[in-house]
Amino acid sequence: MAGATTTEQREHFSRLIAEAEESFRRNPAGYRRRLGMLAALGYAYIFGVLIFTLLLIGACVIAAVYFHALVLFLVKSKIIFALVFVFYVLIKSLWVRLGTPAGYPLKRRDCPRLFAEVEDLRKRLKAPKLHRIILTPEFNAAISQSPRLGVFGWQKNTLVLGLSMMLGMDKDQLMSVIAHEFGHLSGNHSRFAGWIYRVRMTWLRIMEAFDQAGGWAHLVFGKFFDWYAPYFNARSFALARANEYEADAVAVAMTSGADFSSALAQAYVAPELMQKHYWSGIERQMRDTPEVNGSVYTGLHACLLTRPFTGAEVDQLLAKAMGEETGDADTHPALKDRIAPFMHETPHPELPEHSAAEELLGDQLPVILQAFDQKWAAYNKEWWRERHAYLQKSREELTRLEQKQAEQELSDEELWNLAAWTEELKPEADPLPAYQQWVQRHPDDPAGNYAVGRILLGRDESAGLVHLDKAMQNYQYTIPACEHAWLYFNGKGEGVRAEEYRLKAERHLDLQHQAQAERAGLSVKDSFEAPGLGKEWIDYLREQCQTVKGLKHVWLCKKQVKIFPESPIYVLIYSNRFWRYADGMDQRIIKALQMPSEYFVIHKEGNHKKIAKKALKAAVKIL
Repeated sequence: MAGATTTEQREHFSRLIAEAEESFRRNPAGYRRRLGMLAALGYAYIFGVLIFTLLLIGACVIAAVYFHALVLFLVKSKIIFALVFVFYVLIKSLWVRLGTPAGYPLKRRDCPRLFAEVEDLRKRLKAPKLHRIILTPEFNAAISQSPRLGVFGWQKNTLVLGLSMMLGMDKDQLMSVIAHEFGHLSGNHSRFAGWIYRVRMTWLRIMEAFDQAGGWAHLVFGKFFDWYAPYFNARSFALARANEYEADAVAVAMTSGADFSSALAQAYVAPELMQKHYWSGIERQMRDTPEVNGSVYTGLHACLLTRPFTGAEVDQLLAKAMGEETGDADTHPALKDRIAPFMHETPHPELPEHSAAEELLGDQLPVILQAFDQKWAAYNKEWWRERHAYLQKSREELTRLEQKQAEQELSDEELWNLAAWTEELKPEADPLPAYQQWVQRHPDDPAGNYAVGRILLGRDESAGLVHLDKAMQNYQYTIPACEHAWLYFNGKGEGVRAEEYRLKAERHLDLQHQAQAERAGLSVKDSFEAPGLGKEWIDYLREQCQTVKGLKHVWLCKKQVKIFPESPIYVLIYSNRFWRYADGMDQRIIKALQMPSEYFVIHKEGNHKKIAKKALKAAVKIL
């Protein structure tokens, strides 16, 4: 839908899904038949383009055989070489590298029980062969298929297991999750559904690959898949949703309803509780020491052994998850709809006495935890030290501001820092009074109103809406403010009010896209004006420019924009002293300058000479 708004695209996608679901209900066989033909269309387009190009090459060769003068023309005009090159580029582009998931590779000899359990499950379900099993940190599991030959397939199958999930579930729960993943590809429940599932994932990934590749690949294939992949995604949504229910049924048949439903509930609840009871503590450690924690995953394992979650916490999060409705944003149904077919009572998730990691990884678990510890520490070492230094300095300043506030009034900068640092560094304290004091001083300030609004709505106080509406008057806060309002009304079941804010956010997103296009480059058709910066800024920029070796003169102006004019985009024009300083001058200027907003750098006599000549009429000379 070229040129359609975000709202129109979403509504169009929803209509296609509704039509597909209705077609699936009325005539499942007809729906599958049409979907199969649509899936084949992608391959037909690819091979059609290749065959057409090959025929052109063949026609040129045959014509050259019968018309000798044509040989000279084809060679001199380089048409034959161009066609061969195009065919080569198209073939090469089809070997898009979709990559395989990265993680900690497990070996059969190290984890024999895990491999035996997974292989037994795979054989019972007649699922495709697994080529490897890897561990990642997340609370998740998936089977990733990576085509070795791009769009031509030959899948490499990887079972991805989250270490956090293995630590937070027992063996039976984890195997039910793995059974669900195998269920998508199983030969036991629907070869057609499994094929569509693979094709659906492949076309979406190929669309992204072509968009990133650009050039001939995007021109010939990318534009087609930009239309085709989302359309196929919508039309196949009904089958994909049905496939989720079927994969759930497979998981239940291979394990039990109790195991699978409790695993689903655990997947909703455990990650948030791990964040609260463990990962937030890791963040607090940064305040106390500059040395990175070198045993975070070993520590997570030890923490879970103490079973720190309370029943009330679990019940609260589970109630929230059970209150969610099935929608169009995800093919996965809501939790309550997934467990309804085989459970009459809501499962109550709890940490196992013996985790799946302990049972299936055995003696290798400490080795794996240590490997994850080392990788995490190496990756976060520098960031940890920087964060520690920031926290130490900020806490000292916060203490000073708290003491000063007891004796005298704080300046604007001090008051804002007091509010922001209280919220960031002292979760036990309430930052709202400081933010409210700030808003009393600056009633129309978007940052202050946004802070007050989101805190109040987070406490279920509708007064926050007034502040969020004020914050939305600034384009930088429109979308996040709308998200908070949408969550507030959606949580209360007020769909109409929630929809108002979603539409407002989507309209603003369209404006952002238009603004990006308007700011994407410079043209002789653009209009320019004086930069409008005060003397302090001009003097500051002059000092920065003087540090760039070889700069002779520098001018500054502002490109006129229609969308978000309050966020200017500047144009810096320069000339250099000697030719030997010309190479890399743009990058040296960009590296040296700290501008108040986005900006372009162009040479007075370079490739943008005409633009520079026009811009100089409105520019202010800096150097």
